[in-house]
Amino acid sequence: MKIKRIIGTIVAAATILLAVSGAVAYLLYKISRDKAYNEKWEDYVECGI
Repeated sequence: MKIKRIIGTIVAAATILLAVSGAVAYLLYKISRDKAYNEKWEDYVECGI
């Protein structure tokens, strides 16, 4: 019985860590994508197009 509880706790902790790491990875991807997009169109904004 105690082993099942320990395994359940480990699985729950791993699930939470996976969700948090996925959220952080998504945020970093979004920030880098937005930065690249803004750098790409920076020159066009200055010329008025």
